[in-house]
Parts: sequence; C-alpha cells; structure tokens
Amino acid sequence: MSGRFNLVKKGYDTEAVDRYISTLESQLDMYREKEKAINNAIVNAQRAADDIVFNAKKQSRVIRENASKQMMDISLSANKQRNLLTGFASEYSMVAAKYLKVVDNSDFDELSKKIDDLEEYLTTFSEELSEDLEADRRVVDES
Repeated sequence: MSGRFNLVKKGYDTEAVDRYISTLESQLDMYREKEKAINNAIVNAQRAADDIVFNAKKQSRVIRENASKQMMDISLSANKQRNLLTGFASEYSMVAAKYLKVVDNSDFDELSKKIDDLEEYLTTFSEELSEDLEADRRVVDES
C-alpha cells in the first residue's frame, strides 16, 4: 500500500489515512508476534543448552566417581597380588633351598618393583581424580 493520500478540500482523505494506519497497525502487530516467537525460541534454546551442560557435568562426575572406585579396586587387587607374590616367593625359596640350589630372587624383586610402580601411579592418579571430582561437585552445587 502506498503512503500517498489524495488531497481533499480540507486536507487528506481521512478514509484513506485510516485504512493506511490500520494496515500499519496490522503489520506492527505481526512483527510484534514474530518478535515474541523469536524471544521464546531464544529462551527455550538457552534452557535446553543449560540442561545439556548440567547433564554433561553430572554424567562426567558419575564417570569420574566410577573410575575412582575402579582404581581403588585395582589398587587393592595389586596389593593382594603383591602379598601373594611375596608369599609365593618365600615358599618357593624355601622349597628350592630344600631341594635345589638357592633361587635368584631378582625376578621376584623385579615383579614386586613393577607392582610398586603400578600402585604409585594409581595413587597419584586417584588423588588427581579426587581433586577433579571435588571441583566438579563444587561447580554442580553452584549451578
């Protein structure tokens, strides 16, 4: 619709002006509805993004907690294996000394050293993981 109006004796044609204003008001209402829809979409997208981030942090914490528990289980198992190995080495040495020549304990010492190294690694990793879990808990609690 054109913004030009016909001249009449005392000014513009009031019917044409009224029709034009009505058209402008309709367009303005349409734009306001579109703006509301866009704002609602933005708010919903932000909520969805916040939910995704929250759930990802929560899932990450669960995974880390499970990893920490598994590492503790492995560490306990490694300690049990060391005890079994030490007992076996002792028994083997006694049997070997009784029936054979003296056994060289260097192989057992090497295995024991490897178990020590594994346990040290697991302890260090577990401490780091515990620190990460604590940081994650604080972040989630603050959310």
